[in-house]
Amino acid sequence: MAQNSDAVKQAMFEELQKILHPDSDQRKSAEARLAQLKFTEWYGVLLAEFTIDQQLHIGLRQLASVMLKQYVNDCWADGGDVVEDGGAGDLPAIDAGATPALLVNDEAKRRIKQILPEGLYDQNSKIRSVVAYCIANIALYDWPGDWQELFDVIVKCLSGTENSVDGAMKVLVEFTLELDRQVGEVAPLILSEVYRIFTAANQYSVTARKYAVEILYSLLRSINTNIETRQEKSAILNPVLPNFMQRLIEGLTAPNGPHSSFQLKTQIIKILKYMISDMSKFVQPYVGTILPTIWQLLTQLADFYVKVVVNESEAAPFNGTDQDGDDDGVEDFTQMILQIFEFVHTIIEMKKYKAAIVNVLTDLVYITVLYMQITEEQAQQWLEDPEKFVDDEDEQGVEFTIRVTAHDVLLIVGREYEQQLLPCFTEALGKHSAVAEVDRNAGNPHWWKIHESSMLAVGSFKDMIVESPASFDMGQYLALIKMLMESQASPYLLGRCLWLLSRFCECDILRQPFMEQIVNVTVDSLSMDKPIVLRIMAARAIYGFCSNLKDNKDERHVLIMSKLENFFDGLVGLFEQSQNTVLGLFLEALSAIIS
Repeated sequence: MAQNSDAVKQAMFEELQKILHPDSDQRKSAEARLAQLKFTEWYGVLLAEFTIDQQLHIGLRQLASVMLKQYVNDCWADGGDVVEDGGAGDLPAIDAGATPALLVNDEAKRRIKQILPEGLYDQNSKIRSVVAYCIANIALYDWPGDWQELFDVIVKCLSGTENSVDGAMKVLVEFTLELDRQVGEVAPLILSEVYRIFTAANQYSVTARKYAVEILYSLLRSINTNIETRQEKSAILNPVLPNFMQRLIEGLTAPNGPHSSFQLKTQIIKILKYMISDMSKFVQPYVGTILPTIWQLLTQLADFYVKVVVNESEAAPFNGTDQDGDDDGVEDFTQMILQIFEFVHTIIEMKKYKAAIVNVLTDLVYITVLYMQITEEQAQQWLEDPEKFVDDEDEQGVEFTIRVTAHDVLLIVGREYEQQLLPCFTEALGKHSAVAEVDRNAGNPHWWKIHESSMLAVGSFKDMIVESPASFDMGQYLALIKMLMESQASPYLLGRCLWLLSRFCECDILRQPFMEQIVNVTVDSLSMDKPIVLRIMAARAIYGFCSNLKDNKDERHVLIMSKLENFFDGLVGLFEQSQNTVLGLFLEALSAIIS
């Protein structure tokens, strides 16, 4: 039997090497041979040995680890065909017309469980990740009955090297994601361990502590879902949660560096959001500290966000926090802001926090509009890819950018605080306009961006503004728009002016001669020498003019009728250069002209 096992091991090693060979014929031959070897009893054991063998080439080890991951899925999740211990190692005959189950015996399973923990100490992060996945997947089926020593192994790893801590935390992350019926049994042990790791900032890396928070999040969800009574939940959580909550909140204000990161803070905010929405009784004692801390984070980061991300006027003073160097620091920063807005979204929709929101409503609108500004990256991308511009700016767009998310939050604020909003909105826009004027006079080339995001907000609240003219001075705002139209600061600014004016064109305040000036600028903006983003916004404006003035009977209707041919000619000239979503937008404008 040992000879047969050695022969299979040698055969598998040779075929794995061939799969890495550049010659396609050798690869195909090796794949076919391995497809046969897969049905030997010790196939999984050998893959595990290859995976953790640091003397082998890393490419071969990673290949073996991917195959091992699939094998574990097949044999534990699907069962395989269990054979008596000591079965022969000869290759079975494979019936080409059948799909046989994998052969696996208890001894092979025991051997795989003995081998795998060694991989948690591996220097290669990708090997550790696959090994952790395999251990967690096996644990779902074998723990505690057939793998009682698993948590002894995990605790040992948590007291080992930086690599083993990382490996063990990855196991717990994967394991807790799938926990259901076992959560009551395992949660107290895991909770105490992750609390110990999170609070030992000098002993454990930021990555390990981030994993601790991820694991806590999974545990809370599992406890909340699978433990029925509040008394049982309290018995599990109360020994650790009060201290843990205090340390999590403190973690939000810790400066980035060896003990904190944007990724860590993002995970903390995710937990706090979940607890406020789904475990409110457990988090209630801490809300008085959580809300001002999150608010402080959002407001303090706003200026930083504008300089580093929106205007790129300052270099990002941070690097990615992923230990393999794969993550971008700006991306981590952006993800944290998105998570803060998700938290704010949750709070806004909860009636119990209405008084708290009303107290900061002007500042909330001010900050949200600030985060709605077009970034330099977006401005460049949209000029190069008009399809992306239309997709990103569509109300039903699917990409969760900070601009889109902040705009969504503003709309929710409008829905939930309609009566109180407009005075706060007017005050916030006044502050933005004053700052923009200072920036413009100082020669800041990005001064127009806050006006663009302000107009997007005004257009979004059209119905509210029209119904409450005393609460928003549209005449004064139109004077500002006229000035902005003539500034030639950016095609995005001019395009947004046209869009906004088309939204309000049926209102009595918008009359001649300004109305004719607006329509003439719209026609001019369709010409082929104009930036594509301006042409797209002009098409949106045409749709607005034609739709909103269709049933109008005064001179504005006469004006629009006199310009339909110009609209038509301008749009038709754009069709040859357009495709997909841009074409769809032009067709919508064309249909509005026709109707």
